[in-house]
Amino acid sequence: MYIPRVGPKRALVFGCGLEGCCEILFGLAYLMPTSTTFVVYCLTLRSITAIGSSFTLTASLAIISEVFKKNRALAFSLTEIFTGIGLMVSPGYGGILFKYGGFPTPFIFTGAIVLAMMVVVLLLMPKSFTGEETRPVLQSLDVDECMLSRTSIFMNKKFLILLIEVQEFEEEIEDILEKTPSTLQLLKNPGVFLGVLSTCLALSLPSFLESTLTHHLQEITKDEICVEKIGLIFLIMPATFTASSVLTGHLVDKYFNPRYVIILGQLLMGIVFLLFGPSPILYSRIPSNMTLLSVSLALQGIFLSFANIPILSDMHNSVKNAGMNVSSETSALLSGLFVAFISLGNTVGPIFGTNLTEKYGFSWATSIMSFIIFGVMIILTLGTLIENRINKRRRIKS
Repeated sequence: MYIPRVGPKRALVFGCGLEGCCEILFGLAYLMPTSTTFVVYCLTLRSITAIGSSFTLTASLAIISEVFKKNRALAFSLTEIFTGIGLMVSPGYGGILFKYGGFPTPFIFTGAIVLAMMVVVLLLMPKSFTGEETRPVLQSLDVDECMLSRTSIFMNKKFLILLIEVQEFEEEIEDILEKTPSTLQLLKNPGVFLGVLSTCLALSLPSFLESTLTHHLQEITKDEICVEKIGLIFLIMPATFTASSVLTGHLVDKYFNPRYVIILGQLLMGIVFLLFGPSPILYSRIPSNMTLLSVSLALQGIFLSFANIPILSDMHNSVKNAGMNVSSETSALLSGLFVAFISLGNTVGPIFGTNLTEKYGFSWATSIMSFIIFGVMIILTLGTLIENRINKRRRIKS
C-alpha cells in the first residue's frame, strides 16, 4: 500500500536496512540477563525483521513485475531459484559459523551481508524506481521564463503547440493515477482473488509437510533413521522445485496460459498428496516406504512450481483483462497481496497440519489436504470459465 507512494527502491533499501540491523542485534540475544527478557527481546526483533522482510519481498516483486513485463513468470522463477539455494545453503554455512565463532557469528555475518546489499541497491539501482514522477518535458520546460509576453506566445506557433502537448500529457498522467485500482478493488477481481487463494494453498503445503513429515519418517523406519538422512529427505522437494522453476517460467511466458498451468499443478499436487501417507483409500494397494515417499517429494516439488510460479503473472493478466490500469503502482499492490498470502500460507500450513495429524494420523491428514487441493482446483476452474465468459462479453461490447 505504501510502496506506490515511497517508490520500490526506497522500500527495498528500507527493508534491507531494517533486516540487516535486526539480524546483527539478534546475535546479541545471549547477553540478555533473564529468560523473560531473552524471549521478549527475540520476539520483538523477529517481529521487526518480518516488517523489513515484507518491504523487501514486496518491493523486489514490484520491480520485477515492472521491468520484466513480458517475462514475469521467468523472472519470478529465477528469484525462486535463489530462494531455494538460500534455503539449502544457509543451514550449512550457519552451522560452520556457529561452530567456529559461537552464537553471535551467523547473525552478525548475515546482517552484514544484507546491509552490504542495501548499499549496492542504493548506489546501483536506477532513480526511476524511487517513485518520483519522471516528466522530462515538464522538468526541462520553464513556462514563466519562456512566456516573455502574451504576444510572443501567439507569434511562436511551435511553442503554442508544445504547451498544448504538455497540457495533454499532464491530463494523461492524472487519468492514469485516477485509474490505479485500490487493494479492495483488486481483491474484488475474480482472477486476483483466485490467485491469492492459490498462493495461500501452494505455500501452505511445504510448511504442512515440514511440521509433520519427521514423525512420519520415524514411523516408517521404526525410529532407525538418523538426523542426517532426515535432512537429506527434506532437501528433495526444494531441490526439484528449484530445478524446475526456470523451465516452468519459460513455458508460461512463451507457450501456455498461466491459469491452465496453475490448475494442472493443483491437480497433480492433489494426486501426489494421496501418495504421501499413502492415503487409506490406496493403502491396501500401495505400501508405505521410503522409496514412495522420496519419489512423492520429488514430484511435489516439480508440481509446486507449476502451481506457484505462474500466479503473479496470472494476476497481472486478470487485472489487464478487466480493463484496469496495470501501472507500477498496480504491480506494487499485487506484489504486496502476493507476499501477504505467502505469509498466510506459511502460517496456516503448520497449524492445520499438526492439528490434523494429531487427530487423524499422517495418512488421513494428507488425504484431507488432497481433498482441499482438489476443492480449490475446482473453484479455480469454475472461476476461470466464468471470467473467460465475462471477458468475452466485454470484448464484444467494446
